Amino acid sequence: MSQKDGTEMPIGHGTGQESAPDHRDNESEEVLGVGASQIMSRRYVERRIAELPSRPQDEAARLRGLLDIYEDITGRGHPDPMTLMASVLGIPVETLVTHLRAAARD
Repeated sequence: MSQKDGTEMPIGHGTGQESAPDHRDNESEEVLGVGASQIMSRRYVERRIAELPSRPQDEAARLRGLLDIYEDITGRGHPDPMTLMASVLGIPVETLVTHLRAAARD
């Protein structure tokens, strides 16, 4: 805003200058949408993992469950399911790959 004769007015107002449309709101909404999608994906995976059996004798079922989750989120088009799942599990991606391969062999 600028001052002219003690009144405030937007810069460019009345000067013939058109201000460019502000697209920041649309960009912010897109970023928020991506962030919300990531949060929802993470919560979904957390919930699915929490439902898996945790007893040592249920290891094969747990690994198969991990493979099912991986296939599910991959099928839904998640851009990086390995990183998401490894992050939720708190393990390196390489370890997750080993688990998923073991589940696929069974």
